[in-house]
Amino acid sequence: MTRLPRVIVTLLLSLLVLAAHLAVVYFLPWPWNLLNLVMVVLTIVLIGWDTRAVVWLMFPFGFLLEQSSAEPFGVMLIATVLSITIVYAIYRRLITNRSWYSALLLAIVAVLSYRLIAALLI
Repeated sequence: MTRLPRVIVTLLLSLLVLAAHLAVVYFLPWPWNLLNLVMVVLTIVLIGWDTRAVVWLMFPFGFLLEQSSAEPFGVMLIATVLSITIVYAIYRRLITNRSWYSALLLAIVAVLSYRLIAALLI
């Protein structure tokens, strides 16, 4: 029964991050509106939790982000899941510390890989 509150808190925080992404990013000017806030937050969570559950968290995020996207269905879901998987692999195999520099590097890699995979799928 102790797992249920953690799941509820995780779902509520996930919806809060998604709402923040949808409310903030679309109103930002050009270079900043390309930022995927969900990828950045999940990259920071990946460093904090140090678990592969973040990869599984990306599926509902990707599906919910698909609902507000103008791209063909599945592009954003595939791009988000593949890019967080790439970031997880880099984190586990290359990044050896948990500093802010490595979090920034992983967030940049996450956003760039997301944009590259999404461009290749379209």
